[in-house]
Amino acid sequence: MKFKCIQPLLLVALFSFFSFPGFTQDYPGIKAGEIQKLEGTTYGIIKHKKKVGLYDFRTEKFIVPLQKSFFYHYPQDNFLFILDKDNLVSAYDLKLADTACFIAQNDEELLLNIKNRTFSQKKGASRKAVCYNYQILAPLSTSGKTILPEDEQLIRERKNLNSAFTGLKLMGNSLIIYHHIGLYRNPNDVPLKSLQYTDEDSVIYDPRSGFYNAVYPPDIPSVNKSGVRSLKTGEWQIEPKYQKIYLANGYYICLSAYKPYTKDAYYDIYKQTGKEINPTEFMGIKSNSEIAMQIFSQNVLTPDRDSTFYYTKSDQGLGLINLQLFHEEYTIDYSKKEDGDPDLRNEVIFDPTYEFTHKIGPMYNYGSTKHFFMAYGDNGFELANFYDQSNSSPIVIKDSVKFYSVNYQNYNIYEVDGIAYNDTCEFKGFGYCLTKSEDQKNTYEPYLELKKYGDSLISVKYYVEELADPYAEPMKAWLHPDEDSVSLNPVTGFYEVVYPPNDPGSYESGIYDLRTKKWLIDPENAWVLRSNEGFLICKPVLNNAYNIIRYEYSFLNNDGTYLFENIQEKALQENIDYKHLLPPYLK
Repeated sequence: MKFKCIQPLLLVALFSFFSFPGFTQDYPGIKAGEIQKLEGTTYGIIKHKKKVGLYDFRTEKFIVPLQKSFFYHYPQDNFLFILDKDNLVSAYDLKLADTACFIAQNDEELLLNIKNRTFSQKKGASRKAVCYNYQILAPLSTSGKTILPEDEQLIRERKNLNSAFTGLKLMGNSLIIYHHIGLYRNPNDVPLKSLQYTDEDSVIYDPRSGFYNAVYPPDIPSVNKSGVRSLKTGEWQIEPKYQKIYLANGYYICLSAYKPYTKDAYYDIYKQTGKEINPTEFMGIKSNSEIAMQIFSQNVLTPDRDSTFYYTKSDQGLGLINLQLFHEEYTIDYSKKEDGDPDLRNEVIFDPTYEFTHKIGPMYNYGSTKHFFMAYGDNGFELANFYDQSNSSPIVIKDSVKFYSVNYQNYNIYEVDGIAYNDTCEFKGFGYCLTKSEDQKNTYEPYLELKKYGDSLISVKYYVEELADPYAEPMKAWLHPDEDSVSLNPVTGFYEVVYPPNDPGSYESGIYDLRTKKWLIDPENAWVLRSNEGFLICKPVLNNAYNIIRYEYSFLNNDGTYLFENIQEKALQENIDYKHLLPPYLK
């Protein structure tokens, strides 16, 4: 019995002596059980008397001396994050030598995105070297203790984390551990060979497409171990099983691990109350329709019709935000939107300080969609496009603005307070960068126009005609997929090839009254023209594919009554009493 008890102790001693002879001689008080050798590196994590350090066995030196700190190691890529007693977070790349392994340091929070990973073959080298591009995602401290990597891209105040990230964020006595490594698929992989026919590639039948596809080596699966840990007890307050963790007003919004292009993603939302973090009633959220608005904003939120945009209201005025958990995707005929992959956005477009805010659009164009956002306040109109204003400021307009589309919407001219501009940020996706245009003349009809009438009326014109794709191909027949689909034209008596429906137009013109804070004329029209007697309204009638059938006309008198409603164009033109109300092109 005594021999059996002594034998393990002897093995431990022998292991310590033969595994780390130089280290144990220099530091005789440290035992082998306190040494964690990091596979694939020359480093080891040393734990001794409630202190932790980082040791390099190649140089036989401590890179980080023994200290009371929290160490978190990412074995997949051999990154190490350390939170020390002064609440400084440091990052190390343990694939690099001792003089180069330090990456960055920041107060309380350091999130590292590893992007553009490449493999380069150095001349004369016998193996490939891994090259990283580090991107710091955490906001920098103002204490002067921040140390940044040299010649690397830095992003301040980033709201959304990228798909692959690691790091630590201190939240009082809690520590958020971000641990996500994306799925890896080797672009140089070749198909596996068939077991039966060793000279041929292995294939598998895909019942959806009806084709046989080559079989490749399996992907390296993603790692998703993000969670929240108590620094006092060492216990997990939120289990380390998530891909991402977002923060909003004392809530932890945790995204589950998921596979792209599937419907298995969901969010769990936890709330911090004092020192405790507990699950809320919002667990397993799988749709934007389930979003808990009060979690993301302290202001009153009113959802925009059928979108992820919300109008905000505070004591200072009105604003506009984009709030979503999942990316929205349109069906091919634009009949409805579906929730796609997770894409949490909580973006302020206009702060709640304006008299009036409004989302305009979308504009449908060859399958893509585009929004505009407008506000009216003390300085006049402001106009922004898309979702992000980080690259340029909104347009500030005193009296009016007109947008003209030229060459099938591939080029735009902007007229702000009577001056023509070109946009140098066109197609870059962010904001506006206007420069004065040499061509001050414009014969096109504006598709977007903002104007103020008198003291209280705001005119919004947004009218984009439906667009036929000149490159569209005929639709295929259901029964005979190799043949074009045809239908009988009852007028001509001939069968005609069926093409996809046109991209829908946009009809969002109306009049808003600042005094009543209501729409005098709802923004659902092609256009609204003002005259001394009132407003002529042109409203589209659409089919199920949102394509135009006809236009109908109404006239709203200045006293709020209607002179006529929903009259078709021919009947309007034939009525002599109404001709003085019509623009020249309708007479």
